[in-house]
Amino acid sequence: MKRNYKTESEALAKAIDMAIECVEKVWPAGFNEKQKEHFVTVYLYFKELCLHSEPEFKNLQSLKSLENDVFIYFQEGKDETVELFWKRLKEEGLGFKRKNPLTAILKRRKIKNKYEYDYVTDTIVALQQEGTITESQANELKNMLGNYEMKVKNSYE
Repeated sequence: MKRNYKTESEALAKAIDMAIECVEKVWPAGFNEKQKEHFVTVYLYFKELCLHSEPEFKNLQSLKSLENDVFIYFQEGKDETVELFWKRLKEEGLGFKRKNPLTAILKRRKIKNKYEYDYVTDTIVALQQEGTITESQANELKNMLGNYEMKVKNSYE
């Protein structure tokens, strides 16, 4: 089936509804009431962007960027809310897949974009503490972070 903005945005909007439903049904680990309300507010905003974008942003590339924002919590998180979300997506057959960006980053030995940079920055300490990555991998990731930062800095000079 050919991908188009309307179909993809409607699927993402359904995923956003499920994200909100899961957060309201199963309290995310470490969230307080204010954080939960903020999550819902942000995701409702994402849904609005998804379904009612300005014409210049109604394209699959912009939608992919929004999709990364929508899924970041659910790609990085490891709690009952996250597991429920992925289970619900699978039940609905929306076609979104849980990815582990760490595997691709370590294999390629390079951080290729802001989303991967943010992922590594946000998770490196926890991944090392829980034994998901070795000290050697953590050091390699730290070097990749530095290389990415230099690349970004040089692109602005």
